[in-house]
Amino acid sequence: MTSFLEKVAAEILSGKYGKPEELCVVLPSRRAGLYLKKLLGTMHGRILLSPEIYAIEDLISELFPGRITGHSESLFLLYRSYLKITPSDPEAFDAFCRWAGTFLNDIQEIDNYLADADQLFGNLEGIRELEEWSLNREDLTQMQQSYLSFWKSLHRLYIQFRIDLESEGLAYRGMALRKLCESNTTLFRKNTLICGFNALNTAEATLFQYWQRQGLAVFFWDADIYYYSDPFHEAGKFLREHLPGLKPAAATPAWISDDLSAGKKEIYITGIPGNTLQAKYVGQLLENLSGADSLRTAVVLADESLLFPVLHALPGETQKVNISMGFPMKMSTIAGFIETLLRLHEQAERSARTDQKGHFLFYHREVLALMKQPAFLLLLDQPGQAGAVTDEIITKNKIFSSRDGILKHFTGKDRTLTESLLSMNEKAAVLATLEKVLEQGLERLEAMDSGTEQEFFFEARNIIGMIAEQDRKYDYFRELRTLVSFIRQAFRTASIPFYGEPLTGLQIMGVLETRALDFDRVILLSANEQILPSGRNANSFIPYDLRKYFGLPTYHDRDAIFSYHFYRLIQRAKEIHCLYTTIKDVIGSGEKSRFLTQLENELPGRNPNIKIYSGVLSVPPPKLSSHPILVEKDEAVLELLKKQLEKGISPSAINTYLACPLRYFLSRVAGLSEAGEVEETIDARSMGSVIHGAIEKLYLPLVGQSLSPPALEKMKIEAPGVLEREFLQLFSKEDLASGPNLLAWEAAQSYLEELIRNDIRQAEYALKAGIRFQLLAVEQKLNLQLEPGLRLSGVTDRIDLLGNTLRIIDYKTGKVDAKDVRTKDITSLTAEARKGMAVQLMSYALMHGLPEKGELLSGIYSFRSSKGGIKVLEVDGSQEISAEMLDEFKHLLKLHFRELLDPTVPFRQTEDKKTCEYCAFREVCGKD
Repeated sequence: MTSFLEKVAAEILSGKYGKPEELCVVLPSRRAGLYLKKLLGTMHGRILLSPEIYAIEDLISELFPGRITGHSESLFLLYRSYLKITPSDPEAFDAFCRWAGTFLNDIQEIDNYLADADQLFGNLEGIRELEEWSLNREDLTQMQQSYLSFWKSLHRLYIQFRIDLESEGLAYRGMALRKLCESNTTLFRKNTLICGFNALNTAEATLFQYWQRQGLAVFFWDADIYYYSDPFHEAGKFLREHLPGLKPAAATPAWISDDLSAGKKEIYITGIPGNTLQAKYVGQLLENLSGADSLRTAVVLADESLLFPVLHALPGETQKVNISMGFPMKMSTIAGFIETLLRLHEQAERSARTDQKGHFLFYHREVLALMKQPAFLLLLDQPGQAGAVTDEIITKNKIFSSRDGILKHFTGKDRTLTESLLSMNEKAAVLATLEKVLEQGLERLEAMDSGTEQEFFFEARNIIGMIAEQDRKYDYFRELRTLVSFIRQAFRTASIPFYGEPLTGLQIMGVLETRALDFDRVILLSANEQILPSGRNANSFIPYDLRKYFGLPTYHDRDAIFSYHFYRLIQRAKEIHCLYTTIKDVIGSGEKSRFLTQLENELPGRNPNIKIYSGVLSVPPPKLSSHPILVEKDEAVLELLKKQLEKGISPSAINTYLACPLRYFLSRVAGLSEAGEVEETIDARSMGSVIHGAIEKLYLPLVGQSLSPPALEKMKIEAPGVLEREFLQLFSKEDLASGPNLLAWEAAQSYLEELIRNDIRQAEYALKAGIRFQLLAVEQKLNLQLEPGLRLSGVTDRIDLLGNTLRIIDYKTGKVDAKDVRTKDITSLTAEARKGMAVQLMSYALMHGLPEKGELLSGIYSFRSSKGGIKVLEVDGSQEISAEMLDEFKHLLKLHFRELLDPTVPFRQTEDKKTCEYCAFREVCGKD
């Protein structure tokens, strides 16, 4: 295969157009220029004076006598012009920026395509007036008048903007190109070779034709007869338009090849479920790739966000990789870091909560996000200090944190850095801090020799530096929110240009970087509809019909451009892999590109040498425990179990084991737990903790005393204050002031009040009956040595004495039914599903033992079922616990504990599916 650039190099070296050093070569991209220089040296075989080689955008900058402004600078200059035409009540800069970018894109196209701006804007204004016109209403509303005023102002803004730029020798690219056309700007070299172009805008085509008429330029087109000769094939649309007016430099067959219709190719079209698997599949395709093969292989990313997944999936033996593409800045780590900082301060300002020093309090989500940001951790000398902040917020359930509360965890330079980040609540502080932090990051990364991260920080520093410079020059950021909005927009639209050395290693590039380049092996990712081509959505004020009339590009033109890039990419390749994702999203990107369907249906009929293989990569879903999970007990596990049983095993641990041995292993042996989170609303666990804490503080002073109505009435008065103090250990007063937390707070008050009322009723009954009602213990620790090396331990909420009945009581915030604590016999306690409460009550009774005289009852007081009083454990219809019951239960527990220590009995999953519904390890276990 002779590549397009090899043909160009041969023409340059042939001497037809003069000596190479006397020539100028214009190509679609800088990357193509680097390849051409390499080919010239290789083909010439000795030292050669190179032609001047330009990418088209560089040529325009060279020819234009003034300076061409970038997008961000143009926004500031455009706002200056906007203020001139809107002297009264202008929009703030951030509101202006929401539509100014669209306006800049539109006027770029107006000038690129030499459209009559006066007529176009006049028609646009008329269309908008017709939209608001109504036969049934004489006067327009104020909103309609403002709407029409906006459209009328666009033409005046266009004129004023061009006047202002011209007065300073400036221009945006479209304006510069139009001026070159209007002034018939000539080339600075007599022989200029214009190579590899496809879609030319009207201004470029006009310039090229003018240079051709002057005898200054010759054209080398890169096309294939397959799509060029077909009048309906969209890939050849622009070539069919331009070639008649811009004749190729040599005979047509030399520059319009027949590779697609005659060449041998193998094309693999593969559907893959997900972007991550696409990247991994690329890694498999590239295994055992030699150095020479890698240089002739291109990995092309239609979706450039896949760059890093692909890099991580490359085989370990891939030594050299050349990246040439623009990676979206918004997806970089540094952009995430800056966005987190902005949200941190926005949320603090929005909530307006302050500490005693008047500093804003920071919301826990943003603080936790900042402490985990890779860019922030990179800047710290001791990253573990950030982890201390995270631990404190989660363990203490701190919804809001003060600046001092965060800074106390940092020392030295890390404290200085963090303090500056937490003080970005003024415009000047935001820019100054970000510039300083990014500079520090660059210094650290340079020492670490981290190329990719350096690119991120370098580009971010450039963006912030540009904004700071424009702010000093124009002072448009009057409010902090305006600055924040612009920073976000700048990072959202920016791209990180990765420019590598394209002459060695595996080539990774975007679709546009493939222009004029040829490879033997092509791997194209994300060949999906809405990506290749990109779809019909256009960010423009100019409607389709108006664009069509004035010759501005429409989505049909964009599709034709993508089609050309696609077919040109594969026309000389021998092995092509087109990958697409089969996973559908809201825009339907699970559909493969229509270009692939065209290949499958049309190309084999034209070329029998082409073999197309289509299929979908089958990835079986993970099986959800088709075979039970069994965890064998090795010596280390058995040793740990023995230590646990010697120390004492609780009733809740017993219930965990009985419900699911595997869950017991994961939680009690392996020590796994759910990740800690900050609770913004009071959940059931917190509710129970708070109520238990309040009960303990209220009842503890009465232990050993008789519970009398006067003492309990006094307690009822004190209860709200005690309960509030317990809540405030987890939540602030503001958290309890409204919404779900307020409802939970009121429910807790009601629960506590009802408990005290219930005790008052019991006390009044005891008083009338002349019997004792005595509180014996609260939060009482119990334990019992069942046998050597086997101890049962736990804490019961309350023990009291009513008459001759000793009652062991456990509090529950959840609902409890009588059937939950009722069983037909002791054996059924551990055999029946969901008898955990009954097991817990019998365990407390066993640890306490029978009283010397009187009865022993064990029951649950449910706050949600408090009207029914205490739900007492019943065995075979009897509420009184006997010595026989305790002996039988003790024997039963020993059997289960021996099973727990039996090395031949593995930990296995439960058979009861209802047990899995709320299990924290459900996904780990995978039980269906």
